[in-house]
Amino acid sequence: MRRIKSIIGLILIAVLVMSGGANCLGTGLCRDYPISVSAAVSAPQNVSLSLKKSGSKMVAKASWSGSAPLYSYTIYNEDDFGGYSISEGTTSAKSVEYEFTNQKEGDVFTYGIKVSAYDYSGNTSKKVGKTKTYYMTGKNTKKIKKLVSKKTKGMSTFKKIKYAHDWIVKNYDYGNSSSNAAYTFAGTYKAKKGVCQGYTLTFQVFMKEMGIPVRCVIGNDHAWNLVKVGGKWYHIDCTWDDPVGLEDITAKHPSYSFFLQSSKNIKKKGGSEHAFKASDYPKAKSTTYDNEGSLDGYKESVPGNSRAYANVTFHPWKNGKMI
Repeated sequence: MRRIKSIIGLILIAVLVMSGGANCLGTGLCRDYPISVSAAVSAPQNVSLSLKKSGSKMVAKASWSGSAPLYSYTIYNEDDFGGYSISEGTTSAKSVEYEFTNQKEGDVFTYGIKVSAYDYSGNTSKKVGKTKTYYMTGKNTKKIKKLVSKKTKGMSTFKKIKYAHDWIVKNYDYGNSSSNAAYTFAGTYKAKKGVCQGYTLTFQVFMKEMGIPVRCVIGNDHAWNLVKVGGKWYHIDCTWDDPVGLEDITAKHPSYSFFLQSSKNIKKKGGSEHAFKASDYPKAKSTTYDNEGSLDGYKESVPGNSRAYANVTFHPWKNGKMI
């Protein structure tokens, strides 16, 4: 008896499958029920991202291909100091654009798009994306470009970096020229006065105009740079090499206490302000240019002057010797 019931059950299942899952038995009504989960939604293909400068604004435009009815997107930009702008939405089109404002000369921005496809049943594809970096130029960066093309032609990478460091230390004074300008490249460059962020952005502009890899580093309420020499990364802090109170000295003889230092040495000498999240930046392990300047008990005289100054060096070092 059980065997007969099993056979009848199998026959009924077969009938349901063959009829597309129609349930019409004894009711006079027919309704279709799905017998399988819908296929996965294909992710967008050929994602592209273009950037166009429009005055002090940037227009980012992204496009892609695909056959899905809807797309969810996030388009964003981020600067080296954590400034972030974002636009999110849903579209049936295969492109989107967004106008970012408040772009500042001398800054380097990372632009990106993340987009996924989905259908009316809520099935979603994986996210795909594209990123680009953009260096915001202007009339003041052009002045730096003209300066370095004239002054650093034929120099080694080391000497180009030293030239930029020395120019900033000699020409800038630390302090607020205004509430906002001191934090920008253009404001600091025009006033020849700024805070650590202004110094850091100026050094970045010099490196960009000379084609030398550079990064801005964010520490504990402080900023400085990483720069690449001979395939290796080093820290360089033009702000701390222009110490307040020694302006009359450094205007002629720049300090090199924080010039091309390893991560270990700059943290040791700078203390809590030079604390940074190492995983966010290239590793700076080389000690080639590490020096004793700014270490307790160290004293050095200004070139041509017998007076010794504590915790500062007025010479670059290489392999433990002044150069």
